[in-house]
Amino acid sequence: MSDNLPVDSVRAAVANLLLGKDDGDLSISIDFGTSYSSVSWIKGTTLDIKDIGDIAGWASAHSVGPYSSVPEVPSEWMYRNGVKKYGYEVHHILSRPGHEEWHRLTNIKMLLDSSADSYEIRRQNLETIKRINETRADHEKIGIYDIIVDYLFFLLSRTKAQLSKKNIRGKSHYTPGDPVKFVLSIPEKWDAVAKWTMEKALATVTEILQFGSTADLFMLSESESASTYMLERLRSAWSSKSETIITVDAGGGTTDVATFSVINDKPLRFRRVGISQAHSIGSSFLDHRFREYLEDRVKEQTHLNEVENGSTLVELIDAAVIYFHRQMKRYFQGDLEEEVQYVDFNGLAACKEKGFARGRVVVTQSDLAKIFDPVCDAIWEMVEDQILSAQKSRHVPSKMLLVGGLGLSIYLQKFIEVRLASRYPDIELVPIGELPEASLATVVSRGSLFRSLNKEVGPTRINNTGFGISQNQIFRPDFEGHQGGDPFIDEVDHETYVTCIYYLCKPEKDIRSETHKMWETLLPGQNFDVRIPIYMGDGYCVDDYHIDHQKNATAQQLGELSFKTTFDEIKQNATPGSFKKKNGYYLVTYDVIIQMHGLRMEYGMRFPSGPKGKLRAKGELQNIAAAFNLGAA
Repeated sequence: MSDNLPVDSVRAAVANLLLGKDDGDLSISIDFGTSYSSVSWIKGTTLDIKDIGDIAGWASAHSVGPYSSVPEVPSEWMYRNGVKKYGYEVHHILSRPGHEEWHRLTNIKMLLDSSADSYEIRRQNLETIKRINETRADHEKIGIYDIIVDYLFFLLSRTKAQLSKKNIRGKSHYTPGDPVKFVLSIPEKWDAVAKWTMEKALATVTEILQFGSTADLFMLSESESASTYMLERLRSAWSSKSETIITVDAGGGTTDVATFSVINDKPLRFRRVGISQAHSIGSSFLDHRFREYLEDRVKEQTHLNEVENGSTLVELIDAAVIYFHRQMKRYFQGDLEEEVQYVDFNGLAACKEKGFARGRVVVTQSDLAKIFDPVCDAIWEMVEDQILSAQKSRHVPSKMLLVGGLGLSIYLQKFIEVRLASRYPDIELVPIGELPEASLATVVSRGSLFRSLNKEVGPTRINNTGFGISQNQIFRPDFEGHQGGDPFIDEVDHETYVTCIYYLCKPEKDIRSETHKMWETLLPGQNFDVRIPIYMGDGYCVDDYHIDHQKNATAQQLGELSFKTTFDEIKQNATPGSFKKKNGYYLVTYDVIIQMHGLRMEYGMRFPSGPKGKLRAKGELQNIAAAFNLGAA
């Protein structure tokens, strides 16, 4: 989330690691950020937010200064000839000649984002993955899911190693076999597929590492996580239980703006006011805009296309962007018009007219303002929409919390302060820098972890997705849901059918159990063999649309019911209503049942149909936290 951190923040994290309590289960929270990621942890069920610790020391041995022990790590990944590098190791390679030989993925979280705003970043990363696969001709191809798993493995293997170390009392916070619970912070805008992919990847990694379980995974929005931490630590910043607060979580790749009303003091709980907004705009977009700015500045310096001091033009630009990312972006203020900044660029000849010093590009304040302003304008537009929406619903915002990696930008803080002062003077901006401790990088991971420790007074769990089954329906050519499908003729009754999805569980409902009656055609003496795919759907979840219809575009198969037996067994166990003779064949009726048990879903096939039938096949989905509303117990 942030770039530079005071060393004092690291000392606090190290102290937590050394002196943390040993009683109770271990809980771990992951903030998988676009630019940076962090991991926070706590042992036991203490309700003191100050007891939460962070995993620190992500930087590799060659890093110096504050980067050697910060509690955050770049969400970046590199590959070359079977060798992988992560986080600060990527930045180290980028600062040295010859890094064009590596394949770099940056902002990898945005591979899960499906918005148009992030298309260009996704396209670049997907092209990189394609080039990687071209170098792996004799190996299995890698995809988006593999990258997410790989990065999470990097995060959790380091986490497991640190928590397994013995502290000054000779005890470790984790020993093999100890129960571990996990918490995930999720962007407000993610669809069910992105959430599901993340949950599945985390389950895969915990199984590989033999490190806890995701059976009780708790998921919370990043904006509520940040609000929880800031308001819990800054209780003097708000005065009443009914206060309305706007949270601006300006992160690396996305900005979430949400309005909350405080509905409970202890434990701290919020009710969302209106509809939150989320756009793919954030700190990483400033990096991309600065890159484009540099490329335009040096495009006529054709001699730099040759290797200069061991670095190519692309490598020089990469190193300059890293410098902007670390040293310029957060501290730019924009109020000193005559001040300039210098970016190293080896081989560049001095030219005052072009704004070049020897070996350096001169960057003016106005140039930086042009890079920042479109991003700040987009964020302000979201902010103002939330203010006006809240006012229309008779909620008057009194505070605005600015958090996230980009929330640390002095320029953005001033940008919002000026506009609030001129248009909404009664709203007070509370920037992330107001926190009483320097835990700037772990606000989200700490907030979600603290929220998970006490789930009382939380929202009722309801489905955000649908769960459905494959069903062959008699083809109706005039029905929109069947048009464009792939009809087929059944060999038994010679009717024309099309395969559709029927959703037993619909979104926005609190569902415990659902039963749906199905039927199959069967010739005399023919074995009974049925296979029923189980689907998770997002969005429409409209019944009776064929499997390839656009309204089922997000449907994913998660499991399958299968049952095979003989004709005689079906006949012997049938009831009159479940086994009917008809025109030389039999109609066999059975039930498909779905039952919810916490974060686990059981599904089964019952024959004969009805409450007295016997369960003939069953299955379960164990990791379905992504299917429910965020923050529900």
